[in-house]
Amino acid sequence: FEVGREYVKKNLDRYVSFEQAQYFFDVNSAYVARKLALLFFPFARRDWTRKCVREGVLLPPRADSNAPDLYIPTMAFISYVLLVGFVMGTMDNFSPDVLGLTASEGLAGMAMEVVMVKLALHLIPGLPNSSALSLLELLAISGYVFVGLVVNILTGLLLGSLAYYIAWAYTGICIAFVVGETFKAAIKQGDGLQQLPPRYLYFLGFLALLQFAVSYTLGICPPPLFFQ
Repeated sequence: FEVGREYVKKNLDRYVSFEQAQYFFDVNSAYVARKLALLFFPFARRDWTRKCVREGVLLPPRADSNAPDLYIPTMAFISYVLLVGFVMGTMDNFSPDVLGLTASEGLAGMAMEVVMVKLALHLIPGLPNSSALSLLELLAISGYVFVGLVVNILTGLLLGSLAYYIAWAYTGICIAFVVGETFKAAIKQGDGLQQLPPRYLYFLGFLALLQFAVSYTLGICPPPLFFQ
């Protein structure tokens, strides 16, 4: 675990100031386990509010499972790229370019999601100020879609195409729920609101559809490994 975390930190520092990103990598094994459980079984959670050390100072992810992180999305993204390469190999269609193309498409999909969410927050009338959500928070929240993609592909490899689409539907619902509740809590907490404007329901619907669209577009239904 520590080796993986140090690898991610080292490579991310080429593109983003480590001082800005280190909060989102302040995780441990217990947090990863709690967060993964939350991503796939989120419906019993009632309180999605971020915890604070004091007013205006949020606890790091390792101390708050409601906090978004970049470690899980980054490792899931790497796993996704490698899995797609493996699937293409099982289909006798692998080339070194596959990994680069898959990584580029994945990054483009996540960037497009972030841009569309930012536009929606600014353009839909009645929504609160989006300043409560930083760019890194948006990247972290949007990146959880890769966790679902990894589970979907593994399910398809083990159990076939029908299981793949069942997994796609379930993980899509779970990730959409987590993303929606995380956004809701962040905006309410950042803007000091007790209630969100009614039009926020449209934004939640938009977020849910966006998770399904990204997951479907970037997903690949693999041939089963053990039966045809």
